[in-house]
Amino acid sequence: VKATPAQATLLSALARTLATRGLPCGGELDARYDGTGPMANLARRLPARLTLSIQDFSTTAIEPAAFSLPAGYQTIRR
Repeated sequence: VKATPAQATLLSALARTLATRGLPCGGELDARYDGTGPMANLARRLPARLTLSIQDFSTTAIEPAAFSLPAGYQTIRR
C-alpha cells in the first residue's frame, strides 16, 4: 500500500505534535483498492492493515545518511 501525500503529512504532523508532549502514539490504517486490473482484484481479496506504533522520541537531528538509498537501489521518476 502506498501512502498518499496527505496520509504522510498527517502521520508526520501527528508524530511531531505528540513528541513535544512526550506521549507514545500509534495508529492503524485500513486500505481499499480501486481499479479493475488483476493486481487490484487480487488486493481487494486480501486484507491490508498497517499498524504504526511510535514509542521513543528524540530531538536529536537525523543523520542525512539515513535518507540515502541502499546500494543497488535507484529513484524512478515518472
